[in-house]
Amino acid sequence: MKKEVVRKILVTNISSSTTISFSGECCILDQVTLSKPIVTISESSADNATVIGNALGQRHVSLGRTLTKDIWNTLCLPFDVTPASMSQQLGNGAEPTMLTLASVSADGTFNFSEVPQESTVAAGTPFLIKPKVTATNPTFYDVTLKSNPAGAAAASTETHKFIGAYSPVALLTNGTNLFLTTRNTLATPSTTSNTMNGLRAYFVVPASSGTRVTLGEEQNGIECIAIPQVEETGCIVTDLQGRRHSTSDLRKGLYLKGNRKIMIK
Repeated sequence: MKKEVVRKILVTNISSSTTISFSGECCILDQVTLSKPIVTISESSADNATVIGNALGQRHVSLGRTLTKDIWNTLCLPFDVTPASMSQQLGNGAEPTMLTLASVSADGTFNFSEVPQESTVAAGTPFLIKPKVTATNPTFYDVTLKSNPAGAAAASTETHKFIGAYSPVALLTNGTNLFLTTRNTLATPSTTSNTMNGLRAYFVVPASSGTRVTLGEEQNGIECIAIPQVEETGCIVTDLQGRRHSTSDLRKGLYLKGNRKIMIK
């Protein structure tokens, strides 16, 4: 008796007129699923929510964006993923590291932790990902588009949030909205260029706060450089870690004010 062989076959790039034929000594088809063409959602499209809503349950999704190797990319997807599935979908030995927001400390620190290989990041949940190879316009097969809206990570607080977006969003330029740069730093958008592309996430903080991010055990994995509002004096006061401080509440230490160093004793 021959051993039964079970295989999963995925056929792509087919149309409504495509003919598929099978031949062999014995061929049993079970759990046959016919899928619509691949759905594309782009980082530059303002209509992603509509596209997703019209394709709920679809199994194949192409992302119109690039995930850059060896840096932290923010990402928010309309389908569930795991580190294991991301590694498989990105291919080419990507083996990405994924982090989700675990907590926000009383001092305003965003604490991220690594996602275990088989743990699921739910659709609509923002996260950080660092792939080992650059993935341009990756296609995800055998996922399920869901109606979960993009939103704030569950561990966000009322004042400190990590928020995902499927479509481009205009960020505030008053120091309360920060984006992650390609240098792994946090920055405030300029007044002339404040649109963040979709399929990403950003940080929300109080305007007067200093902000830090930790990545698991890497306490300085992301250097936080928040560029806040300029005070009425025309100068920003920061400590040596780039955190903003009010001139009326400076503790002992060395600070930078404009181009000058000041010492509070």
